[in-house]
Amino acid sequence: MGFPGLLLALLALLALPGAALARVLAEDALWQGTVELPEDLLVPAGRTLTIAAGTQVLVEPADSTRIDPEYLAHGTEIAVRGRLRILGTADQPVRFLLASAGDRERWAGLVVDGGSLEAAGAVIRDAEAGVQVQAGSASLAGVVVEACRYGVVGLGPRAELTLSHSAIRDNDYGLLLLAGAQAREEELTLAGNRRRDRLFRPAVPVPVEPPAPQPAGLAERPLARVYGDEALVGETLWQGRILVQGTVRVPADSRLVILPGTLVEVARRDTNGDGYGENGLSIQGLLVAKGTPHAPIVFRSAEPHRQQGDWDAINILGSDQGDNLVEFCRIEDAFRGLHFHFSTVTVRGSRLANCLRGMQFQESLVTVRDSLFLGNTSALQARDSEVLLAGNHFLDNGQGVNVFRLGLTAAGNLFAGNLGDGLRIREGVSRLFGNTLAGNRSGLVMADARYAVLQGNLLAANHEAGLTLRSCDHLEVSGNAMLGNGLAGINLADVRAEIRGNLVTDNGERGLAIQSFAGRISGNNLAANGLYAIGIEASSDIDATGNWWGGLDPATVIYDGADEAGLGRVLVEPPAPAALPFTWPVARVPCDSTWRGAVRLEQRVTVPAGVTLTLAAGTTVTYPRPATLAVHGLLAARGGPAARIRFQAGGEAGPDDWDMLYFEHGNGSVLSEVDFVAGSWAIHSHLTDLAVTGCRFLDNRGGIRFHGGPLAVRGSLFAGNGIGLRAFRGLASVEGSAFVANEIGVFVREKGKRLALHDNNFLDNRRYAFRMGDFAEDDVAAGHNYWGAAGPGASIFDGASEPGIGRVLYEPVRLEPVAMTLARTP
Repeated sequence: MGFPGLLLALLALLALPGAALARVLAEDALWQGTVELPEDLLVPAGRTLTIAAGTQVLVEPADSTRIDPEYLAHGTEIAVRGRLRILGTADQPVRFLLASAGDRERWAGLVVDGGSLEAAGAVIRDAEAGVQVQAGSASLAGVVVEACRYGVVGLGPRAELTLSHSAIRDNDYGLLLLAGAQAREEELTLAGNRRRDRLFRPAVPVPVEPPAPQPAGLAERPLARVYGDEALVGETLWQGRILVQGTVRVPADSRLVILPGTLVEVARRDTNGDGYGENGLSIQGLLVAKGTPHAPIVFRSAEPHRQQGDWDAINILGSDQGDNLVEFCRIEDAFRGLHFHFSTVTVRGSRLANCLRGMQFQESLVTVRDSLFLGNTSALQARDSEVLLAGNHFLDNGQGVNVFRLGLTAAGNLFAGNLGDGLRIREGVSRLFGNTLAGNRSGLVMADARYAVLQGNLLAANHEAGLTLRSCDHLEVSGNAMLGNGLAGINLADVRAEIRGNLVTDNGERGLAIQSFAGRISGNNLAANGLYAIGIEASSDIDATGNWWGGLDPATVIYDGADEAGLGRVLVEPPAPAALPFTWPVARVPCDSTWRGAVRLEQRVTVPAGVTLTLAAGTTVTYPRPATLAVHGLLAARGGPAARIRFQAGGEAGPDDWDMLYFEHGNGSVLSEVDFVAGSWAIHSHLTDLAVTGCRFLDNRGGIRFHGGPLAVRGSLFAGNGIGLRAFRGLASVEGSAFVANEIGVFVREKGKRLALHDNNFLDNRRYAFRMGDFAEDDVAAGHNYWGAAGPGASIFDGASEPGIGRVLYEPVRLEPVAMTLARTP
């Protein structure tokens, strides 16, 4: 049908009340008059939808449990991967309205994902997000976006927005530019948005191990078999290079076994013109795809220019008599990489990348371990299943993980850099332990849950909230860290929960934002949140006794009925008198973060390259042995005269009660006014540019041991240690410091010619003030130091004591001690 005929057909259709539109626009189309939109509409690549001046689009909000991969939001949406032209005028605007006036629900809005939106003279109302762009462009001229939750949202660096002579008003939030999105603005009005007119958040880098490269030489492999539309009966073995040009079925009671290193390429076939391939695998029997780390099985598009949606999926349907295995596989370029119904499946060590949806299933028993979901439009969506997610990475997807009515256990997963929510849970029973959710739009969103345990998770640097709970009951939220999120650490609306023992600090507006809550908030550390530690909109009182408020009067960091009539009160008495011990919950600090209060480490915690960990003044870090803080990025620990930072042993003090603060290539790290007490080696620095100023090293097995450097020590005290400072092939300058009552003050193991120690005090060290090691052949510059009333004499072991090793060049000797401001008492 040509365009004129199609236009007449559409106009005839739209003349009928309640006319339903096709879910995928098959041809270019024009809307005018009154258009009813009862369900989602996709404008695919290569198609144009034009909406004429004066058109009214009446939208029915939809149930949010839909799992179709081609759509991005949870309500009714117009998804744009092609081109959407809105040709309104000031006198005849195009209006997007809810079909039912006064309906409290919202529709999703206009969602641009790789396409273009050109809108003039439009009014967009009652949407979750009036316009949202995560890839592609949106140009709004003379557009009003109002009465939405979010007015206009740009997500990520691929979002291009031009906003001119337009108004974003009377929404909850106005203009949000997240994860590095940018907008060009000209005469843009932002007014009356209830919570915030504007929010800009740069992208949050979350360093991770780079994914393994694509196995070499795949395209050069000779074809082993070519399949069309056919069934594999009995047991079939695949190896080598397989080309699929249709739908390959494995019937019930049959089995497909795929050997390590096999390449399965699927040709594109799109018979219905929706833009997505239809070829793939359909398993009713059993699939055993068992690759290895060094010889993974690869499923990908056979097209020369591979794209998302080139082929359909590995469909596993009604296969619950055995455990389908997908192990060390790479699944790419699919509509849905893995798709299960009524099946039992284990996925381990696999990578799902560049798919419209990485994985989707329902009514299944599923285990996913140690797998990577990277760069998909949607990583994983599931419903009505029993699921274990353990040790997976969900990175840089459009949407993260979205589940409905699951029995879910999630442990040790990383959800990072997803443009939408890291993890969204609706209904079901959930147990979440030791997960990291960082740098997503929101970290964890949970709604309508009747039981859940959230324990020992990290929710950091998400653009909006770390944790959002809506209409939930019987929740335990304990031992979690909510740090540095853009708006709130925790959002609570109609929630009954026990919220205890959490670290909630440095969030942009509120530590806890409460609309409606029943339960208790106790034993939490609440400090340095932008506006308020707790801000409420509830009329009932909130029990928040026994919390630490960052050393401030709670009344100054709470917004409640004392500030606005009609609100309840936050009941705080008695507050905790000091910071409450908080155990850091995960093995990494995944993004720039700040620790405050009393942090306890019970495992090796790594600060990776590219990440800065800041320790606020007054912070105490406690190490039960053998915990270690390993810094490969940057540590900024700056205490103050009345608020020194302290690293201390856990339990009874003693020389082996905790392990070291370890630096490797952590260039630029700074330690200022920090105390290290009763540990093993307080600092072990390897090839790191480290500055130590005004620090105390007291009663440790060793103070500082270092290799390389450069190390700069100024005005510091080493007292009561086994060895104060130990150097190995190091570059260091040590000035204005004191080495007092150590077993050995300074020990040079090897290569000391790049050391310079001047204007220091060496007093009462039990064996030696300075000892050269057996392989330390170089002389060490150590003039202008004070060696006590007896002088250097017998307090130095060097080439004068044992021929063949270097000399400590201590001339000239200071006759008076260097003035020190640091006392021995920590």
